[in-house]
Amino acid sequence: MEQAHVQRRPEIGLLLDQEKAYDRVHPMYLRQVMLAFGFPPSLVHSLENLFFGNAVRININGHFTNKVDQRRGLRQGDPLSPLLFNIALEPFLRHILQDSSFQGFQFQSVSNSATATSNIVPSLLKVLAYADDVCVLLQSTDDYCRLRHHLDRYGSVSNAKVNIHKTEAFSLDGRSYPECIAFLVTQGISNWHDHSAPSPLRYLGFLMIQSFHQRRYLEQQLLQTDVLPS
Repeated sequence: MEQAHVQRRPEIGLLLDQEKAYDRVHPMYLRQVMLAFGFPPSLVHSLENLFFGNAVRININGHFTNKVDQRRGLRQGDPLSPLLFNIALEPFLRHILQDSSFQGFQFQSVSNSATATSNIVPSLLKVLAYADDVCVLLQSTDDYCRLRHHLDRYGSVSNAKVNIHKTEAFSLDGRSYPECIAFLVTQGISNWHDHSAPSPLRYLGFLMIQSFHQRRYLEQQLLQTDVLPS
């Protein structure tokens, strides 16, 4: 975002909102993905039995409901669930990364005097993912069309679904782009963030501040927070 601000780059980011991400994982899809990635069939079968070959009963004030077969979905709180979800999501991410028509964000070349850590920065960044929090970087409306293509394809085989109306868009350089905003509205995306937004955008718990008044907003929130015991 700092580089985009300095160079006045028009790229934007989309924070995808996945509807009940863990609950919608389909066992047959997960099985095929794991086998395609080379997991031993015996391990895949064991995981299927752990997550899908059982029934659950819900305790409501000491009263148990009838048994319900778990036919899909990963259990919240299970230590294996995030790992299995990452495996299920990986084909979608790879399709974006391997799509030569998808432009994403192009970093400027790193100078020879840069630190050694700069060598790990990719020249092209298309998507960031942490569990079910996915951020996609777009250079143009063509990128958005490619994204929708991959989302539709991924959803049709995996049972995944993205809440477009809850998806948040933001300007990487902080400026407002009326034409881009108008296009996104036609696609059902009305949540837009730039330097004029009253509060900063939050991504993975981090506030992405793009203006002085957003910084002031954060300072006021911190001052109003009672961090010491009374």
